[in-house]
Amino acid sequence: MTKLILVLLLGGLGAGGVQLLDIPSNEPANEFVRLQGWVKKCEVEVKESAPPQFDLKLTVPMPTPGWELKVDEVTKPDGHGRIMVKLTGTPPEGVVAQVVTDTDLTASLGKKMANRYSVEIWYRKNTEKTYQLRDVILFDAR
Repeated sequence: MTKLILVLLLGGLGAGGVQLLDIPSNEPANEFVRLQGWVKKCEVEVKESAPPQFDLKLTVPMPTPGWELKVDEVTKPDGHGRIMVKLTGTPPEGVVAQVVTDTDLTASLGKKMANRYSVEIWYRKNTEKTYQLRDVILFDAR
């Protein structure tokens, strides 16, 4: 059975917390401790394939209801296993209540061989802004 070990570093590069989980490949990784980060919930789903394919499911807080998150790009791993996921948030049109609302999205990481990967979550508020690093998720695919 393929094992997946996940580490979630919350709060970008200045984070002080890490949680390590050892999870069978057919179960999602969803038991993370929220520290001071942007990602509130993270699951990595491992699909039955050879090599395994991974989907990253995130829940992040947005300033008002109706925000849409779009995955702009998922880079291939570099020589160090670093993957960048670039997201753009689009605010709702019109007047809406200022209530922090959780928003879900899924980014396909594709097929991955046994290796350690770091997934950097880059976010921009709209297409006119620059991406900013918001969180890093580490996992070992074995």
